[in-house]
Amino acid sequence: MIITPSSIPNQLVSNDGTILQVYVVDIGPWNMLTTSGVNIVLPMELQTIRVITPIIVRDDQTVYYFDPQGMTQFLAAYVTGLSMFGQATAKDLTLVRSTNGLFQNLNFESILVNRGRITILYVP
Repeated sequence: MIITPSSIPNQLVSNDGTILQVYVVDIGPWNMLTTSGVNIVLPMELQTIRVITPIIVRDDQTVYYFDPQGMTQFLAAYVTGLSMFGQATAKDLTLVRSTNGLFQNLNFESILVNRGRITILYVP
């Protein structure tokens, strides 16, 4: 999918002409060392979502982890035990880190920092 800016703020246009709304939500505090997952309530319907891209922030906020292909690389890393995966249902999104993976360590235990953001593109 090729996406270009729209003349309307917070909207993009895909290569097939579909208008996509941009929604960004903070993950909020998440001690990834002791808690395997976090749930985020979504304001849009599941069937309207086209792209979900999380950014995970380390405690010192000097390193950001992201997947340029949406959740695909995070999911592949989860299967191999490195990272995390996401699951969306009717009105919520759940992020889950893998046991003993990249995010289950002391660099991701603070609840004083926002653990990151999720950018969602959806059809309004």
